[in-house]
Amino acid sequence: MEIYAKTKKMSNVLSNESLLKKTYGKDIGNGLISRIAEFNAAVTLKDISHLKPQRLHQLKGKKYTDCFAVDITKIFVVFLKRMMELENELKIKVKQ
Repeated sequence: MEIYAKTKKMSNVLSNESLLKKTYGKDIGNGLISRIAEFNAAVTLKDISHLKPQRLHQLKGKKYTDCFAVDITKIFVVFLKRMMELENELKIKVKQ
């Protein structure tokens, strides 16, 4: 699975563990590191758990077609948008 960020700055932050912790704090940074590792290990979104702590869920509404979210902490959620699906490869875009 490939992960794309909305901006180049966000791509740099997502690819560097120390920048993640510096930007988002220890708890959210560690949560993001865990989720990114899970995304990298997953082939499709079906491989990500629908139960806590990840709680992957599809968003509803016309504006959120092909959008999903995963929990990082109790109050911080990452939104994902499916970019394309080719056989076993899934590309997602992370929005802040």
